[in-house]
Amino acid sequence: MSYTHIVPQERVLIESYCLEKKSLSYIAAQLKRSKSTIHYELKRCKPYNALQAQLDYDAKRENCGSRRTVDQKDVDYILSKLKLGWSPESIVGRYRKMHKNPFPISVSSIYRYAALGLFKLSQKLLIRKGRKLKNNMTETRGKMPRLKKIHARSAPRSQVGHWEVDTVIGKSHKSQILTLTERTSRFEIIYKLSAKTASETAQSIIHVLKNLPKKVVKSITADRGKEFHLWEEVEKGLEVPFYFSDPGKPGQRGTNENSNGRIRRTYPKGTDFNRMTQKDIMDFLLTFNQVPRKVLNYNTPFEVFMNFLPCST
Repeated sequence: MSYTHIVPQERVLIESYCLEKKSLSYIAAQLKRSKSTIHYELKRCKPYNALQAQLDYDAKRENCGSRRTVDQKDVDYILSKLKLGWSPESIVGRYRKMHKNPFPISVSSIYRYAALGLFKLSQKLLIRKGRKLKNNMTETRGKMPRLKKIHARSAPRSQVGHWEVDTVIGKSHKSQILTLTERTSRFEIIYKLSAKTASETAQSIIHVLKNLPKKVVKSITADRGKEFHLWEEVEKGLEVPFYFSDPGKPGQRGTNENSNGRIRRTYPKGTDFNRMTQKDIMDFLLTFNQVPRKVLNYNTPFEVFMNFLPCST
C-alpha cells in the first residue's frame, strides 16, 4: 500500500486526542496509521499543536530534495558543443576522457534541461534520437543485374577502408551531394554533384577515393538507386569491389544512414546545394569529423581515421 502524508484534518484530530490524553496506539488505530507515523508526527512540536505541526510540515516540505546549482560556464560549454553537432553523450564522454573527471552536468540532465527549455537549451540542438528503419519497404527503383550483394562483403569493423555511399538530395530535387562514410572510423567525405546521373556519381566516387591511399579503400557499398548503375566503372577505376544492400534494407548501410541524418541537422530538407561551393562543404567537414562519438570511445572520426593510416592492411 502506498504511503500518504498526514493531512491537516488528521492533525486536528491528533491534537484533540492528545488533549484527551489518549495513548499512541489508540491514536494510530483511530487514524488507521502506523504507530511509528504517529510517533514521528508528535515529535514536530511539544506540546502537540495542529497549526504548529502543519507549519513545520510545510517548511520541511518546501526545503526537501536536492538543489544543485548550475554554473553558467558549463551551460555555455554545452551550448557551444551542441552548435557544433555534438550530442550530450559526446559532450560528457569527451570531457571525462580529456579531463579525467566527470562533467558537472549529467547526460540525462542536459536532455531534461533541453526538454524544459532551461538555460537557453533547446531540443532542436540535440542529435536526433535513433528511429526504427523501414526495412520492410518495397523497392520500386530500377533493377540492376549481376550486382554484388552485401552478403558477400567481408568488412569487419576492425579493418579500415570499407566505405558506404549515398546521395543527399537538395531543394526541389535540383541539387545533390555525394556522401561517403568509412565504416570503422565514421570518417565522412562529402562531394558536390553537378547532376544526379549515374555517370556523374561514378566519376565523383572515383575522383574522391582515388586520392586516398589504396590501403584505405577496400570496398564500397551503396543502395540500389539509379545513380549507382555504373558501379562497374567504379570497380574498374578503383580496383575494389562494389556491393549493394538488399532492397528496402537501409539498416544494412547504417553507418552512412546515421551520418546522413547528422548532416541533415545542418543541411535540412529544402537546402539548395547549388548555392554551396566545395569550400563550404570542406569547412563543414572540418567540424563534422571533429565531433567525438560514443561508439569511438569519445574519439573523433578524424583521430581514428588518421591513426589507421600508418598501419592499414
